[in-house]
Amino acid sequence: MDAIKLQSILPKFPMKDLPVTRSFYRDALGLRVLGEYGEYDGNYLMVGLDAVQIHLFLFPGLQPKPTAAYVTSGTTATLVTFISSTGRPA
Repeated sequence: MDAIKLQSILPKFPMKDLPVTRSFYRDALGLRVLGEYGEYDGNYLMVGLDAVQIHLFLFPGLQPKPTAAYVTSGTTATLVTFISSTGRPA
């Protein structure tokens, strides 16, 4: 049997408000909006940059708790420089 080669993982996170979430990922972090679904209720958002994608689903009653996703880049310095260029704390 041939070994399976995994290509990527697409985390799905809950969100309380699509416009606020879209603005954060696009404007604050510099990710591209890849798609939105739920024309009338705005219930699904996809953002990404390079090979990384994050999918978000509407969960209006969400009580946020700490969560994490680790993203790697060429070097830590490159990632910190990119995040710092967005005006967000690195």
